[in-house]
Amino acid sequence: MVGQLFGNNMIFFSIMYMLQFIILSMYYMAVIKNRVTRLVILLTIIPVFIIFLLDLYRWEGFSVYNSYFASARNIILIVYAILFFLQLLGDEQLIKHSVFINTLPDFWFNAGLFIYLCSTVMRNLSYNYFSSHPGAATNYILSLSFVAGIIQLILIFIGLMKVKKSKHGYR
Repeated sequence: MVGQLFGNNMIFFSIMYMLQFIILSMYYMAVIKNRVTRLVILLTIIPVFIIFLLDLYRWEGFSVYNSYFASARNIILIVYAILFFLQLLGDEQLIKHSVFINTLPDFWFNAGLFIYLCSTVMRNLSYNYFSSHPGAATNYILSLSFVAGIIQLILIFIGLMKVKKSKHGYR
């Protein structure tokens, strides 16, 4: 029905990416310890939502891939991932208790997200151009995204293997 209304279902990509951004922002708010950074992450949802609406209603529209919004979303999530990596590297509690960051599930989740997001920035920026001009470059960029997606799933699986089961559930 929506596809018939707009001519395709590209609006679902934009809505899914916006929901994904909100969920991942909440994840980074949960794992990042700095209160100011957490507040900035929370407040960043508002301008990203404005970019989402502008891209949908003004810049690109409902019937194409909203590459401006998707690119902005990716870049902001990459910044969150870098902030989390920096937090892990300088975390005094982890150093004090001799905890290696590669034993933490969140490290692996973040690593998977980071690799995937970094590899899809180019795809997001150029998606509309390459969809109207198919060729070898399109295949290379999509292949890079698919390989990064596979690597992301492997890293997330490693993270899931690091989650420990306790009496009261997972921790």
